Amino acid sequence: MPEYSSDCSPPADGDPVQDQTMTNNLNGDGRAASGSQHRSDETRSAGAAAPSPQLARAIRATAEAWRRFEEEFGLLTNGEVIEMLGVTSAGPSWVAAQRKARKIIGVRRGNSYLYPGFQFDHETVLPVIAPLLELAHANGWSSDDLTLWMFGPSTSFVQEDRPVDHLLEPEAVLAAATLTMEALW
Repeated sequence: MPEYSSDCSPPADGDPVQDQTMTNNLNGDGRAASGSQHRSDETRSAGAAAPSPQLARAIRATAEAWRRFEEEFGLLTNGEVIEMLGVTSAGPSWVAAQRKARKIIGVRRGNSYLYPGFQFDHETVLPVIAPLLELAHANGWSSDDLTLWMFGPSTSFVQEDRPVDHLLEPEAVLAAATLTMEALW
């Protein structure tokens, strides 16, 4: 599975040169819009080439997936995780230690980590999260890869719904993840 790192997604406030270039060069279906195939002066003077239509479309789709994900589940800060889990005596380093120990999913956004809200149930981390993270790590998947996979439809479930909709069925989610992550292509 390809990695979707924060380097591939435009930041929340957008990179004016990159966003403007992609918007100006592409119409809604990703093809170059007529009369606007020239790069902006800023891009040209920086020596950067405009992304291919396919790359631009992939970047937009990934950014949109993260936007929809955040809208539905939230991306929590260190402080919000501490408050949710009721470990108010702990500091941000505790959350980082949990992430590094592969006990909670953290995705890098900008200069910090945010934590997908789906992995928490009241004052606890869902038990399926640690084994999912171990499986992802063993198969070379990043936290971003795992999070986006959780949010996408899967043929491993009868209704082809999302793994995130089955988090209270840990065996089913782990089986689907194993099948996906360890598939030989």
